[in-house]
Amino acid sequence: MRAGHAAILASAYAAYTAAWSYISLARLLSLNAFIFDLGVNMQFAWDAVLHATPGSMLKILAYKGIVYVVAPVFLTGSYPVVLIFQSAFIGLAVFPLYGIARHYLRSEVPALLIATSYLIYFPLAGVNWYDAHYQAFFPTLFILGYYFYIKGRALPSAISMALSGITHYPYTVFPLMFALMLLLGRNRKRDLRISIPLLAFTSFIFALNFALGGPAGATAGTVGGFSPSYAGIPIDIYTIILVLLPLLFLPLLSKWSAFLLPYVALLALTSYATYRYPAVFLFQYPAGVVPFVYLGAIEGIAVLSRGRSARRATVIAVALFAAVALFAVAYQPYGPLNGESSLSYRSLLGYDLWTAVHTSPNGYYGLERITSLIPHGSTVLVQENMPEFFPARWQVLDAYVTPPTYINQSTVQYVVADPYSFTFNRGYAGNMNSYFNELWDTGNYGIVAEAYGIVAIGRGYTGPVKYFAPVEQKFGAAQMYRNAGELVDGALNVTNYQSSGYSAVWYGPFTGLAPGTYEVTYKLYTDNPDNWLILQVTADHGAIVLAEAALPPGYLRPGEWNLVNLTFYSNGTYYDVEFRGLMRSWNGTLLFAGVRVSQLSPGLQGPYNFVLFSDQLMAGPSTIFDEGEGA
Repeated sequence: MRAGHAAILASAYAAYTAAWSYISLARLLSLNAFIFDLGVNMQFAWDAVLHATPGSMLKILAYKGIVYVVAPVFLTGSYPVVLIFQSAFIGLAVFPLYGIARHYLRSEVPALLIATSYLIYFPLAGVNWYDAHYQAFFPTLFILGYYFYIKGRALPSAISMALSGITHYPYTVFPLMFALMLLLGRNRKRDLRISIPLLAFTSFIFALNFALGGPAGATAGTVGGFSPSYAGIPIDIYTIILVLLPLLFLPLLSKWSAFLLPYVALLALTSYATYRYPAVFLFQYPAGVVPFVYLGAIEGIAVLSRGRSARRATVIAVALFAAVALFAVAYQPYGPLNGESSLSYRSLLGYDLWTAVHTSPNGYYGLERITSLIPHGSTVLVQENMPEFFPARWQVLDAYVTPPTYINQSTVQYVVADPYSFTFNRGYAGNMNSYFNELWDTGNYGIVAEAYGIVAIGRGYTGPVKYFAPVEQKFGAAQMYRNAGELVDGALNVTNYQSSGYSAVWYGPFTGLAPGTYEVTYKLYTDNPDNWLILQVTADHGAIVLAEAALPPGYLRPGEWNLVNLTFYSNGTYYDVEFRGLMRSWNGTLLFAGVRVSQLSPGLQGPYNFVLFSDQLMAGPSTIFDEGEGA
């Protein structure tokens, strides 16, 4: 390899590792990493090494045996170390890929283009995005195994392939298929040193799984067809097209296309939506197809260039790189057009890179402070975005998967909730929103701490709040919605508005609230103050009004920006909190720039205590009290 090409390859690898380490750490620090699967995989490693019996060690070996290879990383107990290591290991495949492409194409330039394109191939993004998984190590190990094979190094090839097969059951099928491919190949006698050990090893893993009561960790989903469509194309076919299209369908020209059959069978036999577009590209599942489509693309270029025409191989490689880059623009979380794609955070499920990189890490540090206040061994109900409770020093109940029958005062000693996260009202068996309010409303729990919006309550606790750090939020008009349900573009401009009754001309942004006293500041501008405007703080899509102020004609000063404050008390946790502006008509122009939310004090001990402020009291439909004025 030329020194210049080596530098390019090393620089691309370093950039990939740095970028994805940053993305992963940003998601962790913004409390957008999850117990499933970051926390459980951390706990899995600790249990596998420190608490496993001889019998359970066999089951772990059959299910995710790679844990014993990477355990030193997980045993640090550091999520940043785990996430950085994963990013570095995923990108490491660029080096053996270059060697394989150089071997088949006999030219450095196309090999360099193919290898570097791997790093921006959008299906690989989900493998790194969705926290940490053991199967994330599969693509690099398999590609490395094949690189050693073509270099005639049987032992490291067999070891790498075997390790790839125990990253996650049933990925064992892929080294098994590779071994069968060698047995049916032209050089089967020479390849017996690899194929026979692999056949023996993979057969042992399969037998071990079934001997221990069936496949450990069965695939999610139900048997049966699943056939919605997208743009008139069946969704299963559309998913496969998106996997192959950036690589110009070149994998179909190679023997590696057969290795896509397990994924095709998975689509045919299960109804699990996460295996399909768009969700599949946001999770770890593409790990089971990425190595084969890239090995297939290399062979496909070799077929078209007949392995001898470097110029033709380069032209095809340039087209492949361009196609991969084009899809990255829309489908990578950092792509400039990702906000408009189906993988955007604006869809039901998607990349939310903007939130991760624009959120203060205060919540993360606050959560660490809260964990220090909870006695070890306590039973703690936690939210899905709190993997920091693992490896567990407590008896941890995850609100996302814990059935309601387990949630009662006799079992739950502490509850730690984050109403500002979308996970607050999301769950598989239950959700933290309902669980927290159910326990809080009993009156038998008191606030132990509030840290940047995260609230911890303890059963029977009646003392002072041990730690308080107020939450501060700012929402620009661009984060609000118009009455028609569209995001506001810049400052909201209302001009000569007419309606049959009072309605919201802006609403959102659907945040949360912890117990406490708050001041909400609206920033408004008008050229005509002779109009009525109602400002509201609501929760649960407007079903609960937490604060309201009617601004009468003449209240706003014309020709300048006005700061209007609403002070109120929240006696519990709320979700889908909105800061609304309602009017029936407006003569002239009103500009709304956004709101600032400042927590002034933590909540009172108990759900039935309440603070009422004078600006929440109205003497009549046309009068608003000034602050400090009594009823």
